[in-house]
Amino acid sequence: MPEVPRMRTIQQTADLTGLSYHYIRNLCRQGQIVAVQSGKKWLVNLDKFIEYLNNPQEEQIKPERSAPCVIRRLEA
Repeated sequence: MPEVPRMRTIQQTADLTGLSYHYIRNLCRQGQIVAVQSGKKWLVNLDKFIEYLNNPQEEQIKPERSAPCVIRRLEA
């Protein structure tokens, strides 16, 4: 049976690690740590975050972004 990841909110992660809420939030938004957004809350994979803190030089997984929306004028 696969192991279930330990997911924590940004605030819980900040309390456990002693890092600031805003620093962890920025890492989530930039895709530098493994996290998912559930509604308005970010859930951080705690085990992967600890790995990131221990090995910050390794290339991290960034979520794939869809192509940006472009507004263009239609010819009538």
